[in-house]
Amino acid sequence: MNKVYIVETKGDQLVGNLDTKYKESVFDVCNRYAKKMPTDALDLAMKEREIEYEVIYGRDWEKKLSELFAEKNEQRAR
Repeated sequence: MNKVYIVETKGDQLVGNLDTKYKESVFDVCNRYAKKMPTDALDLAMKEREIEYEVIYGRDWEKKLSELFAEKNEQRAR
């Protein structure tokens, strides 16, 4: 299954601030509902795709994106 990532990047200075906490909670809700939503409820371009929402912080963005794509490649290899 193909995966679509929705990513919000934040500078390290914003870790723990109210706006960041709010966006993390919104992404948590989105992730929960994305897992429950039947794929036929989505537009044709999004059918058969898993959606994942992530908040990534400044200094970690390269590492985190590499981890996400490595995970995807591991799943493909199976």
